[in-house]
Amino acid sequence: MPMGQNPRTITAANSVVMFKAAGYFDQAIQLQGFQVDNAFGFGDATVGETRIGVDGKQSGGWVSHEVPVTVFLEANSASRQQMEEFRGWCNANQETSLCTLDITIPSIGKRIEASGFMVSQGGGPSAQKLISGTQYVFNMVINNEDSIA
Repeated sequence: MPMGQNPRTITAANSVVMFKAAGYFDQAIQLQGFQVDNAFGFGDATVGETRIGVDGKQSGGWVSHEVPVTVFLEANSASRQQMEEFRGWCNANQETSLCTLDITIPSIGKRIEASGFMVSQGGGPSAQKLISGTQYVFNMVINNEDSIA
């Protein structure tokens, strides 16, 4: 195989993250103002389990699974304030909400749709040399990963 360049880039800057939360953000909002080195990240999914019997025979099977998805917002992001207001709504109602992330990554030609629930976030901005951003973690089910032009 000859050497050369891949025609696709790996640019993250033109990615678009849309967020919905049933009962609060029924119309998707575009998240903006990501941290300097992170916008979003998908964790590992445990898609199977194995076990081995006392006789040394291994068995395995598929298991239902969720994927941790983290969104990283800068401290001065307008979207961070919207997420904090959503958390306040959850706290006031002592309830959670089904969340949807619709992420488009043009550079690699992918669109990922996931739904699930927010499970953790930073308690507030931390002050160091600069104010740090906040991470929002969701346990999601990946509904689709489609190729786009």
